[in-house]
Amino acid sequence: MPNKVKITEWSIFDCLDSEKAITAYLQVVAEEKDSNAMLMALGTVAKAKGINKMAEELDIDRELLYKNPYEETKPELRIITQAVDKLGLEINFKTNEG
Repeated sequence: MPNKVKITEWSIFDCLDSEKAITAYLQVVAEEKDSNAMLMALGTVAKAKGINKMAEELDIDRELLYKNPYEETKPELRIITQAVDKLGLEINFKTNEG
């Protein structure tokens, strides 16, 4: 008789349960150098941390964070940097010389 495999539902939100996990997730996405993926990742982190509260703190429509922001409009750099700040993170740059 073959072994039965139990498949469980997986959600990225289950993995974004600490600042360390969130930082690692965003770092991996940033390494892809894909701005759309980065915007989606920031939106995912915002959802994981509480999108309503974050939208209120940023004084923006929660729909801007809830939807995939790159599908219709590009958010202003101000909103992105404020979101990163509200997430307790910072944007760092480094040379790609190794």
